[in-house]
Amino acid sequence: MFEHYTERARRVLFFARHEAGQAGSPAIEPEHLLLALIRERGGLSARIFERARVSADEVRRAIESRTTRREAISSGDDLPLSASTEQVLEFAAQESDRLLHNYVGTEHLLLGLFREERSLAASILGERGLQIDQVRDEIVMLLCAPQAMPPVPQTKPDIPPSTEVRIRPTERRPHEGVSARRAFDCWVLEGIPLKDMLSRLHDVQKERIELPLSLDDDRRYDFLLVLPQRESRETIDRLMREGIEKFFRIRVAAEARDVDVYVLTAPNGAISAARTSLDEPGSFGWVDFQTAASAPDNFIGFSDPPWRRDENEAPTEDELRSMVGEFLTSLASGWKRGTASIRGMSATSTVAQLCEMLEATLDRPVIDETNLDGLYDFNVRTQTESGERFLQALCDQLGLAATPARRNVTMLVVRAA
Repeated sequence: MFEHYTERARRVLFFARHEAGQAGSPAIEPEHLLLALIRERGGLSARIFERARVSADEVRRAIESRTTRREAISSGDDLPLSASTEQVLEFAAQESDRLLHNYVGTEHLLLGLFREERSLAASILGERGLQIDQVRDEIVMLLCAPQAMPPVPQTKPDIPPSTEVRIRPTERRPHEGVSARRAFDCWVLEGIPLKDMLSRLHDVQKERIELPLSLDDDRRYDFLLVLPQRESRETIDRLMREGIEKFFRIRVAAEARDVDVYVLTAPNGAISAARTSLDEPGSFGWVDFQTAASAPDNFIGFSDPPWRRDENEAPTEDELRSMVGEFLTSLASGWKRGTASIRGMSATSTVAQLCEMLEATLDRPVIDETNLDGLYDFNVRTQTESGERFLQALCDQLGLAATPARRNVTMLVVRAA
């Protein structure tokens, strides 16, 4: 059963047996597994606990206050797994399969604890603000970010504070991705193309931005705004927009255009996906991808650190979801260049949100004309080499249709001033 477990995951099971023995328990319960996960200082689960500020002492006190402690049992005794713990391990294997992993690690054990909802361990995790969808998103981010993106710098550039935006050609190499930093007194992005910057600034898909030919290229820039005092997000956005338009001598406006699109429809009036509660937040579950080792510049980096007054505050679920969504968008850039491909993905979202993700992998907008509302659990597994083929595979599995067409779409049009 445990041949696919990582060394850390096996060590967790050993520590769980020790915890159960010390508590005098006749079987290894989920709460003992939770204590062992927190005790294991390596692996993804440890990083998640650290981000959520969950301490081992705090969890131990919570468990001891709700369980009966008996005389310790020799650690040499072969304690069995309780039925609840066996269910946790089964859930962990399912989570590994869901993420298309060929191993069971500490992160999968943690997700398994969440899914055994009647256990004391799941209750304690929930009481500390951890939720399974949030943790799944964070696992994807932690698995992908360290290898593909450099860390976000935690200091502002050493330049005199001013309301003027400084823009310069970047010295960052393509494989270094984008470095981003945002706070109430600065906004700094280094190594980002103009179209990507406009996409972030105006919250619009890159596929819906029209640039003059002289600016529509792969040149990358640093955008530096360091203010003399704290300002609102709206003020910082306005200063950045004005600075960009002044530097590049352009005007930016939203205009309706008749353009080539893909129209997504539901021929049978339904979709082959489970509908979920409208009260549930949408989220990306997992994405499995292949990328060439010789193509380190597949990823352009995550967005700015989440906008909050306390920089040490843990990211919210919405902020983590945004980061994972941007990872998919970055992946799409490599996909378009033929240096990466997606083998599968999972998302809980509306059809409209799914269209936004698909649009990032294609060369044209994707319009939702399915007339399907609500949230759905999308799970797609396929082998594809292009965005168009992934779109077709997704439609085949979900019972949808994607048709090339012309539609009137609001575009962000950039002209010379």
